[in-house]
Amino acid sequence: MANEQAQQLLQQGIAAAKAGQRDEARRLLQEAIRRDATNETAWLWLSGVASNDEERIFCLMKILEINPSNQNALKGLAKLGVKPPSSTGIRRLKDQPPPQGLEATARPPTAPLKRISADAPPSAPAKPPPSDR
Repeated sequence: MANEQAQQLLQQGIAAAKAGQRDEARRLLQEAIRRDATNETAWLWLSGVASNDEERIFCLMKILEINPSNQNALKGLAKLGVKPPSSTGIRRLKDQPPPQGLEATARPPTAPLKRISADAPPSAPAKPPPSDR
C-alpha cells in the first residue's frame, strides 16, 4: 500500500515538475521519498527541483547510497563538479545530515536535528539523532 502511494506521489511530482510547478513537485516528491526512501527515481526528480546545489548533491548522493553505479547520479555529480565518493565514502554519507529544507525527506518528521555545539556556526553540520537500532 505504501509503495502504491509512493508511486502515485512520484507520478504526480513528475507531472508537477514537467509543468514547471517546482514547489509542488518538491513537496510531492519529498512525500514519495518519505514513503519509499529507496526510490532512485524519486530522488533523481527531487534533485531536479532542488532549491540549490547543496540539496541537489544530497539527493544525488542518496541515489548512490541506494545504487553506487547509478549513471544518472554519477553524471549529475560530475556536472556539478563533485567527484563521487568511493563505496566506503558512500557508506559514511548515511551519517551526514541532510541540507536545510530536506530534513523531513531523509528522516521521519519527528526526528529533531541537533547542533553539535551551541558555539558552532549555522553552516556546521547537525548531529543526527541517536539510532534505536
